[in-house]
Amino acid sequence: MLRTQNNANNSYYFTTAVNNNNKNNSYLAIPFYDYHLMTIILRVCRLVAKTMKEYVNIELIDEAYRDCCKHKGGTEGCLEYKMNYLLNNLQLYNELNSMTYEIGKSKAFCVTRPKLREVFCAQFRDRIVHHILAIKFLQIFEGEMVDNAYACRKGKGTDYGIDHIRQQMERVSDNYTKETWILKCDLQGFFMSINRRMLYDIVEKIIREKYQGGDMDFWLWLWRKVIMNDPSKNCVKVGDLSLWDRLPANKSLFTCGEGIGLPIGNLPSQILANLLMSAFDKWVLSRIGKSGGYGRYVDDFVVISRDKGLLLEILHNSRNYLFDKLQLTLHPDKVYLQEVKKGVKFTGSVIKPGRVYAGNATVQYLFDVIEKWNSTENPSKEQTEKFVIQVNSLFGHLVHRYSYGIRWRAWKEIKHKDKIYCVNMKKIVEFKNKKL
Repeated sequence: MLRTQNNANNSYYFTTAVNNNNKNNSYLAIPFYDYHLMTIILRVCRLVAKTMKEYVNIELIDEAYRDCCKHKGGTEGCLEYKMNYLLNNLQLYNELNSMTYEIGKSKAFCVTRPKLREVFCAQFRDRIVHHILAIKFLQIFEGEMVDNAYACRKGKGTDYGIDHIRQQMERVSDNYTKETWILKCDLQGFFMSINRRMLYDIVEKIIREKYQGGDMDFWLWLWRKVIMNDPSKNCVKVGDLSLWDRLPANKSLFTCGEGIGLPIGNLPSQILANLLMSAFDKWVLSRIGKSGGYGRYVDDFVVISRDKGLLLEILHNSRNYLFDKLQLTLHPDKVYLQEVKKGVKFTGSVIKPGRVYAGNATVQYLFDVIEKWNSTENPSKEQTEKFVIQVNSLFGHLVHRYSYGIRWRAWKEIKHKDKIYCVNMKKIVEFKNKKL
């Protein structure tokens, strides 16, 4: 353990090396006033490890905790946990290793962007457990997935997926010189239709085949607890409760049935959804061969081929495969087959020969944000900060699309320019006066 100095405020920190998955040493900075407490905690953990089996060490918990802070650092739950994070980590350490851990109460709310849906927010300590599972098993699960699945995977995402689909459209059609067709499909109520028992069986099979550790039973116990948990039975609803009246029954955990549905908003749900669909991905790829193209983002997928009859056959057989094997259903109103030269809508963007356009919903949302900002008289610091974050996030998305005219028009419509200024068309606004 090394002692270092923060020159900004002349405070001292103690750093300790922690092993991660890449087998490199990373360093955790611990304020000096926590140093003695950390020393005590490490001693307690060593004593606990001697009296009972240690499945999860304190370093792994700390790594997961810091991963959570990167993504949810400003939330109320995170701030509360941070106040006594060393003791909270120790408590979580004891509960996990004694296998007495129980999942806490979630918060449920509805969002309207990009569309109306139900979201569950797990307690911060439960999020740490989610990240522990991801750190431990994500590499194993990645080995089961194909490159054509883009959602919630490192090095992929919406931009990667759009670019990959565009490349496949060009390749299969020989740069749009050959008649080529594209099939676009969407699953109906995807997350709320997943059978949790079936999903756990898939996870158990993979872990028993691929995991080499002697603590397999512990990790299966933890995965079972997370997968089979139904947060709708232990939660509090917050926000605009009237939004649930507009939510279809097949899009809510409260009405989708016993043992059915994964909560949107939890990290394991994203990972497990990809794992569930990996068998379907392989099935489609085996039928189109190297001459075709395929890509999937969560529950949206496209299939590309010069053979229109093959795509119609895949459409028919995929309905049967999804229902019989995975208990999932294609959305009847979100299936279409057309020539690639007409383009395809994918992950909120429209891919056409030579260009990618932003979807109408994204553009409309940008101007809705601007309209709300313009209608605010003398915006406060908090309102200005929120506006800057929202607009820059939208522009960060639009800069990868054919959208310069949209971005320029948006900047011209923004009012209260005494508080912000234009940097460029990529990162459009910054504070004019940081202190405000």
